[in-house]
Amino acid sequence: LKPIHLVCVKAVMSTWCRVCVAGLPFTVEASEIIGYFSSCGKVADVNPRAGGVAFVTFKERDGLEAALLRNGDDFGGFTIRVSDRQFEVFVGGLPYSRSEDEIKVDFSALGQINLFTMPLDMQGHHRGMAFVNYLAEEGMRKALELNDQAYHGVQIRVQRAGANRIFHEYETSEIVLPQSWDEGVVDPQEDVKTS
Repeated sequence: LKPIHLVCVKAVMSTWCRVCVAGLPFTVEASEIIGYFSSCGKVADVNPRAGGVAFVTFKERDGLEAALLRNGDDFGGFTIRVSDRQFEVFVGGLPYSRSEDEIKVDFSALGQINLFTMPLDMQGHHRGMAFVNYLAEEGMRKALELNDQAYHGVQIRVQRAGANRIFHEYETSEIVLPQSWDEGVVDPQEDVKTS
């Protein structure tokens, strides 16, 4: 490993015992999440986010493993999805013209998906970003190769989710994108050349 600051190491270590919980009610309180997951192990931190997503950090790995077994459980009438984010990517800049189902199908073509989450606004529309958790590293690697590539008329960003991405550098190889992904994308350099 390359030398890194201790602060970075602490941030990475906290992600080893952290799960992402999606599908929560938008109005859920941190205390409700702590109460629900405390039977899994000692909860060190809860960080609720917009769109029914929260990050729950346990003091020990056993808590994380017990929480993963809660994937698909009922939480106040909502089916929750729990993931440890080991092979997860963040995708930003997604076009609003594509539905959640269409985006999920596109990214599942890269590898089998364990968990697919798109944060929603209060009206139920996606916010142009997604978290895609693959069952295997190969799916994640293929998704990472799409960083700064054209996708249905826009350039998307794909990065490893979570702080532990600082330990992994993946070589990108040439990837063949489906023809439909780059329709309508204009290269800004082309405009400069013709001016």
